[in-house]
Amino acid sequence: MTDDEKSDIASYKPGSSKPGFSKPDMTDYKPVYVKPDPPSVSQYSIEASSAARKVPHSIAPDLVSDALNVASSHTADPLSARQSSTNASNADMTDKSGSLKSDSPVVTQSSTDTPDPARIELSKANLIDLKTRLAKWCDNGRINLHLLKVVISEFENDDIALADIVKKENTHDLIELLTTAGYLKPTDIRILFDVINLCGVGGVETVMKKEWKLPEFKDVPITHFSDRRIRLLAFGRKLSIKNMIILGHLYEIPVNKDTDPYSLISQLEETGSLAEGDKWNEFIGKLKDYDMNNEIKALTG
Repeated sequence: MTDDEKSDIASYKPGSSKPGFSKPDMTDYKPVYVKPDPPSVSQYSIEASSAARKVPHSIAPDLVSDALNVASSHTADPLSARQSSTNASNADMTDKSGSLKSDSPVVTQSSTDTPDPARIELSKANLIDLKTRLAKWCDNGRINLHLLKVVISEFENDDIALADIVKKENTHDLIELLTTAGYLKPTDIRILFDVINLCGVGGVETVMKKEWKLPEFKDVPITHFSDRRIRLLAFGRKLSIKNMIILGHLYEIPVNKDTDPYSLISQLEETGSLAEGDKWNEFIGKLKDYDMNNEIKALTG
């Protein structure tokens, strides 16, 4: 440095305009902002939470909020992220009205609705197969044939002769009486559900459902049988051996400790002792005479 330069520095005072120390012209000055590189994901989550703790609320609150939102989006549950993506895809598949677009795949679920027995239709061959399977299952010691006769006797005054019911010796022949009389047909198998429910042989349901889509038998309301018939079945369940023997004596029907109660009911029906009207009232009167209270309750509801 020359002696003149040293002299200029030593004599410089603020506001002077010595050569080399003139005030810069700030008229066209514009600051330049250089955007820093974005921090990593882990830095977001750590630094944002730190900012929430350390930065006063009055200082750049919007910046703190933005930082927290960014950190949250990067650390979100991946399942939630996938769900959001799925929802976005579903939104793309619908138009403004919310309906599926015509070119979108439609996914349907199998129906769990119970089939309506009134709408079930079988071919003639399928009905024969159904009756055969039912009879095979029932005749394997799983049904009380006397009980089945009492059930089918509901129709003895219409299209089925009581004598025909009494002489049948197997399930198939008894069910066939319902077919011949027109109660059971390929376009209407509801009576079959009634018979199975009344006879208490719901176990056959599994066998039948292997071949056909059928409703839960217990959920099908009974439609073909009268309250009187249902009460006779309840009467058979309540009838004790002691009272069966008494009724056998009163109506001159052979009864012993091995007699089936539904066999006794069938014979009482065959002799007309349980006919509606006067005979019915007379029968209830005899039960009262011998204090058969449980049996009376079953018959009178």
